[in-house]
Amino acid sequence: MNFGIVAEESILDASVSDEDDRLSQIRSDWRKGGVDLSNLKLFEIEMNSSGSLLKIFSLGFNAKN
Repeated sequence: MNFGIVAEESILDASVSDEDDRLSQIRSDWRKGGVDLSNLKLFEIEMNSSGSLLKIFSLGFNAKN
């Protein structure tokens, strides 16, 4: 929700982590099926104008211009 904010969105903060409760749960759930997700990471991106927080669980990323 942007509450009527009309502005170009930008990134306030971004981080990557390999320790998070939800990340541990995902790894545990998949481990039961024989899938190793030890390289799974949590990427968090906080947006500037809306304060929205994107949480992305991924094995990696590729940035392009």
